Amino acid sequence: MEEIHHFGLTVHEQRRSRSFYAGVLGLPWMGEFVNRGERFESMYKLKEAVNRVTWYQIGREGMETFYLSRHPAYTEGVGDIGKPGYRYISFWVDGFEKYIERLGRQGLEIRMGEGAAGPCSRICDPDGMNVLLFDSGRAASPGHISSLKEIGLVVSDAAGYEKFFETIGLWRTERESEFLDSFIGMHTAAPLYGNVRLITLNAGDGVDVSRPISAAAAAAAFNDIGIKHVAYSVPDVDEFYTEAKSAGVNFLFAPMNVPGGSRITYFLDPEGNVFEAMQLNPVMKAIAGAAGAAAQMIKGMFLK
Repeated sequence: MEEIHHFGLTVHEQRRSRSFYAGVLGLPWMGEFVNRGERFESMYKLKEAVNRVTWYQIGREGMETFYLSRHPAYTEGVGDIGKPGYRYISFWVDGFEKYIERLGRQGLEIRMGEGAAGPCSRICDPDGMNVLLFDSGRAASPGHISSLKEIGLVVSDAAGYEKFFETIGLWRTERESEFLDSFIGMHTAAPLYGNVRLITLNAGDGVDVSRPISAAAAAAAFNDIGIKHVAYSVPDVDEFYTEAKSAGVNFLFAPMNVPGGSRITYFLDPEGNVFEAMQLNPVMKAIAGAAGAAAQMIKGMFLK
């Protein structure tokens, strides 16, 4: 896997979510489209699924939110760090102090912290998902989110993850992270693989670490609120699929073409969390990056 491309987040209310991510956080909103039909019903494992997708372009990376209007669901404890699953998203922020000041004027509850990477803060989105903001050290006026930093993945048992990450080509870049203590109150090594922070629950937390998770069970939760997958780009998705599958990785579907000319596949980690590998259309990637930069410049003219 080459670099993180985006993550997908299912939300409870599309308009409320857009107001937060585009209006409050100031992410460049690029548009909305609808996924429907037999191909996507098979992909989501939901009958007559209608998925209303909103896309935000953040530098070279992106974020998409999903709203399944015919299959609404709400999961309590979306950001509960004591439960397995994807539990936080984080961004680098240019002009950090000015950006945090602006969020404070909008009445957000902000929790400040400090880590090896410098100042950071935590807020929550309308569904309770943890959003962490880190100081990039770069000046900007006004302050704005410049790129994705990492995704927090909580697991009940770390066994098998080192082999899994090695198989898919995500290398460990950090051994631990002390900022979790101040934000989450959990002391754990929490190594970083690529842009995925692996947080292992402490023994005695009451989690059944032996529970089997099938591909069908993982996909059936697509409409549950929260982060659904993390996507990385690969040079050849069909080659990746063949090699990873032969190494024992559990795929939800074979590579398929999607609007825009890219080709994708979904697969599962040892506890059933979904990852995406995608082969990007280079022309669309360049266009998206340029459009995102332009949208950020325009938005910066109105943010105060």
